[in-house]
Amino acid sequence: MKSIWRIFWDTNDPNYERNLKVSRSISNGAKVSEFLAKLMVSRGITNTEEAIKFLNPSEKDVIDPFKLKDMDKAVDLLLNILSKKEKIVVFGDYDVDGVTAASTLYLGLRDLGYDVEAYIPSRLEEGYSLNVEAIEEFKNNGFNNIITVDCGITSIVEVKYAKNLGMKVIVTDHHEQQEVLPPADAVINPKRRDTSYPFRGLAGVGVAFKLLLAISSKIKSNFNPYDYIDLVAVGTIADIVPLLSENRYFVKLGIEKLKTNPLPGLNGLLKELKVSNSEIKSNIIAYKVAPKINAAGRMADAVTAFNLLISKDKEEINKYVLALLKLNTKRQAKEKEIYLFALSLMDVNPKLKNDKVIVLSGENWHLGVLGIVASKLSAQFNKPVLMISKEGEFGKGSSRSPQGINLIEIFKRASEKGVFKEFGGHELAAGFTTYSSKIEELRIAVNNAYKEIYGDSKPTLEVSIDSEIDKIWSNFFDDIKKLEPYGYKNPEPTFFIKNMHIENLKFFGTAVESFAGKSRDKDYIMDTIGYGLSQKLKDIRFNGPTSINIDAVGNFREEPAFNSKRTFLKFYLKDLSLIEKNNKYLSLNEFDVNSLLNEEISKVSKIKAIINNLNSKKVAMFLPSKVKYAVIMKKIVESLNKNKKIIIVGSSHVNLKHTYNIISSYISPTIICYNKKSKLSIKNLNEKNIIFITVPSFFKNLKMFTGNKFDFIVDEPFYSVAHPAVKSIKEYSEFRKFLNYKEDNISILGSIYHETLKEFLKVAGYKVLISNINQSNFEIIKEKKKLNEVLKDYLNSYNKKIIVINNRKKQELIKNFIVEKLNIPEETIKIFNEDIEFSKKLMLREKLKKTSSNILITSYSNNGLGMKISDKKPVFILLEPPKTRLELIDLVSNWNVNNYHVNIVLAYDNKFKMRLNYEYAKEYPSQNILKQSFDFIKNNPDLKETDIIKNLFKDDREIGKIVLDELIDSGLILNSSGKYEVLDEFDLKLLHKSIKIKESILDNWIIKETIDFFKDVDTKKFMQMLKTNITEIRR
Repeated sequence: MKSIWRIFWDTNDPNYERNLKVSRSISNGAKVSEFLAKLMVSRGITNTEEAIKFLNPSEKDVIDPFKLKDMDKAVDLLLNILSKKEKIVVFGDYDVDGVTAASTLYLGLRDLGYDVEAYIPSRLEEGYSLNVEAIEEFKNNGFNNIITVDCGITSIVEVKYAKNLGMKVIVTDHHEQQEVLPPADAVINPKRRDTSYPFRGLAGVGVAFKLLLAISSKIKSNFNPYDYIDLVAVGTIADIVPLLSENRYFVKLGIEKLKTNPLPGLNGLLKELKVSNSEIKSNIIAYKVAPKINAAGRMADAVTAFNLLISKDKEEINKYVLALLKLNTKRQAKEKEIYLFALSLMDVNPKLKNDKVIVLSGENWHLGVLGIVASKLSAQFNKPVLMISKEGEFGKGSSRSPQGINLIEIFKRASEKGVFKEFGGHELAAGFTTYSSKIEELRIAVNNAYKEIYGDSKPTLEVSIDSEIDKIWSNFFDDIKKLEPYGYKNPEPTFFIKNMHIENLKFFGTAVESFAGKSRDKDYIMDTIGYGLSQKLKDIRFNGPTSINIDAVGNFREEPAFNSKRTFLKFYLKDLSLIEKNNKYLSLNEFDVNSLLNEEISKVSKIKAIINNLNSKKVAMFLPSKVKYAVIMKKIVESLNKNKKIIIVGSSHVNLKHTYNIISSYISPTIICYNKKSKLSIKNLNEKNIIFITVPSFFKNLKMFTGNKFDFIVDEPFYSVAHPAVKSIKEYSEFRKFLNYKEDNISILGSIYHETLKEFLKVAGYKVLISNINQSNFEIIKEKKKLNEVLKDYLNSYNKKIIVINNRKKQELIKNFIVEKLNIPEETIKIFNEDIEFSKKLMLREKLKKTSSNILITSYSNNGLGMKISDKKPVFILLEPPKTRLELIDLVSNWNVNNYHVNIVLAYDNKFKMRLNYEYAKEYPSQNILKQSFDFIKNNPDLKETDIIKNLFKDDREIGKIVLDELIDSGLILNSSGKYEVLDEFDLKLLHKSIKIKESILDNWIIKETIDFFKDVDTKKFMQMLKTNITEIRR
């Protein structure tokens, strides 16, 4: 999101001198520092009288409740109900404001002698506000009187229904009214269009409290409404209403009560959350206390929260507190699930992401977390977001919007198209009900409404800053504390710090979205925290920086240490701008690399023998798998820093794709080209920084790699230099000559070593390093049981389990089986696959660094991920064999110098042979398929590529492109302006000269070797296969 920083005390502001005079006048008149006076002026305070009132909120700030429209009617009705001893029900809402409002009015009316009950609707079953079923239940149980709190202003039909039943209804609410008011006996709402009440900013609990103040003033008793002011404070803070006028007094008084004499339920919750008295401030209530109360209404029944707030029994309170904390944990898990689902919806439907208003829907999404997910997505994409849970005929939704976009205005205009059943809320957060059959119409309607109101404009984040600051002083915090309580319309003082240096930088969070570090000055050392701001450092974060320089905007806080009287200085960032001194970060900024890559490079950089050899003009190193890939990555980064492109040459696709899968887990595929065609395109050569290419294709394109702008890495030279399958193939012979005569900028890196390489490399002038692998102890177990029995046998053991299978769908099926049939918690299982998005691979690897997983389901080519998460006795369950020896060696590779005892369970079935042959056939189409395709093109000369692929390959574009490319490479067909034509008769000699055929020879050998070996595996030979020094070449 684009940010605009507005500094109030900016000397270039045309109003600066005038504001300065006002602040000095306030400073003198109110006897406060000029610094504090300036902070008040930036909050709109213009004279000494306002300043004194602001700094000393008192009961005088409380507006006469009878100034609220219909308050007199409501009080008269309540007095009548009390005199007749009639029952009354308080109808609340399931959020914090609604629950605290219901608790406040229930407790107050009970103390005043009313026969009162409270009712909190279920978010999941009943939805927001009054409903006919509940009204009927009240009537049947002898309740003829209803008071709504924090709801009711839009319940016109429901209130009318209650009135037709002969019931009395008082509506207390603070939400925006519709065109007409509900036909209640009294409607109390500071936002009524016909009211003269001077303050519109009351929360729902504030309106309920005003009613309590009014009725208690008419009844002689010892009751004091302020006994429940702590409830009023919690609800007011949680609902993000302006902390001005009487709200400021309510909250300040409520916080003092929370510190000295809180209600038993609130006290129990604060103790369980380990919130000390000195910590009780508005921000702690907003971010630590309120979400726990909210969890009940979001995930189950808000009655749990209500019962906690009204209870005095210690055992009951403990029970309710623990229940809330469990529900909050459940809420967090469900929120993450729907968030990821929402992202996947946008991945497969790009139009949803491109809309001005994002509208997403799913079957039976949990209503309790839709608002939270909508808020996350809105912040992420800087757009209004509507999340809809479809439940039969209707869909219930929650929406959030960035600053400057009014949801209610959009909804009003869109409602003209008949897409809403009902809606209500605030400009930045609203709820609604729609029709499941009209969700697409709703998407179109709200997007059209947005365009009509806002055109093509995009929301911008406007950050209001009090002043620039370069130091803090002894009474700094004494001054800013006088502005408390902070909240909406009275934010914490926000300061701009120029060129802040942050060191000991660390990133954290579920999606690594936050960071923290230390900032030092001659006057202070402070923690600096940027929640949700890692995105602002995306250009450098993946370099793994330990320090940065930024222009910073944020808030200072003094916070107590846990179980200590000491306090720590902290600076909470609201926004930042990165300063790149002397292009310090630019060497890697241009390339989308990450901290995990940096970690691998850092480890290999500590091995002197490697570093001393890596920069040799011609070097060949044979290393343990984990080390080899780290060296490749280090070489890549060093070359990119020198503005060179990297050409990684592999023997054939089976082996090269394995290396590509590993490297592309650490370096974004956006800068990599994996060349599948015989001819490398000029576009890819110019735009990509790393090229993966096979030996035959390399020689086809050799002329493109001239000059000094390329560094070359030869991957696994045994297969391209010494393997018997390639010795008679021209391109491989030429490649050996190339390695011999190439004088510099070339590194040969492998894990597989064979003695035949030694003499060749020596004659060719390479400096050779051979490192012995740290060999773990392996036990090989052959299983004949069915898959479900194997999983049952091994998954209940203490050891970490790594289940290996490549197919993504099968990975999910196995996970579901484990969860549903073996009752293993889903959160203990993680899935890694080479096909998942780059960012998700990073997230998974970073998560596994922090928290281990009991079960990992993974594909091959994961760079030893299973060993990284495991203890000293991991169990690998192979549900399919590896394609190559390299995949197996990589599977059990690790950095740890200590030996592991590794169990490898061979649990694959005989169908693996068919699967391997099928995958090979997809990569290398048979002569029959090529001939059929040739004949089809010959007989249908006017068809375009899409038509050919549709007719011949059932829209399988991957296979279709492979076939067409091979026919073009063989000189049998020509692509002319998107149409294909044959050049000659089908000639096998031409076909046999193609690059694809030459690539297939080695891959065919490797696949057949794998099938022969694993169809009846010998465990002793299997142990030999885990070694990197080849003593025997099979077949």
